Amino acid sequence: MFKEKFGDKFYVNSLHHQAIKDVAEKLEVLQKSSDDIVEAAYVKNKKFFLGVQYHPEMALDTLKQGHEIVKMFLDSIE
Repeated sequence: MFKEKFGDKFYVNSLHHQAIKDVAEKLEVLQKSSDDIVEAAYVKNKKFFLGVQYHPEMALDTLKQGHEIVKMFLDSIE
């Protein structure tokens, strides 16, 4: 669901002083930044299970995927 919606490349606004080193077995990496930091991961075959390390809420005017993430979440709880 997420790969189809976002593909494997999109802009992120990273503001990290810490980052994920190892992704859990059940997680699939959705997005990495240019410096190889995992920015988004998800679980296949779940209605909605997405974790992001970047800040889509801080750039809703410029990052289309922030709105899409919120919409996908709201659609999953209906």
